[in-house]
Amino acid sequence: MATISACKKRRTCSNKADSFCYICGLFTESNRKVTLSPLVNTAYFHYFGCRVGDQDKDWAPHFSCRRCANNLREWFNGKRKSMPFAVPMIWREQSNHVDECYFCLTNISGFTTKSKHKIVYPDVRSAIKPVAHNDDDLPVPTPPTDKCVLESDEDPSTSNTEETTEDFLPPPVSTEPHFLSQEDLNDLCRDLYLSQRQSEILASRLKE
Repeated sequence: MATISACKKRRTCSNKADSFCYICGLFTESNRKVTLSPLVNTAYFHYFGCRVGDQDKDWAPHFSCRRCANNLREWFNGKRKSMPFAVPMIWREQSNHVDECYFCLTNISGFTTKSKHKIVYPDVRSAIKPVAHNDDDLPVPTPPTDKCVLESDEDPSTSNTEETTEDFLPPPVSTEPHFLSQEDLNDLCRDLYLSQRQSEILASRLKE
């Protein structure tokens, strides 16, 4: 009991939030992550319908994997049809580091680029995993005709960097239910700017 009590009082993550991609939530090695540049932020907004957020918080990632950043840029410029998901990873502040912290509960020790597909990602309320596209309710968006980049304080140095192509491992799909309170669900839907119909669909999928 003393060990559990000590863990609950721990205020820091055993794994850094920046070891994970803000967009897909997957573990990302240091040499494969990039900053969330103005171009990526703009493409993110147009594709997912919400802005990149919580970049002033230490409980959210501040980087993207190269794959997600490259895919968003290509979609924005009309060179890619879609992202692998309609709703990105949704991050919320964890209530503790024992059973509610995505970073602490994900064992990334010893994994490499070739073996990281074996990593098991937890299902927690503080990190809701991506939701796949659905032709009827979550269709693939169309790139904007106005290519104006949204204003941002982020460093734009990586926005035009060509990224190498690598085999893409889709974000983990959970088979376990997500237990959200009605208040949590309402907050999530507001964050994503979802319509009432889309909110009902998301709630239904989280219960599956």
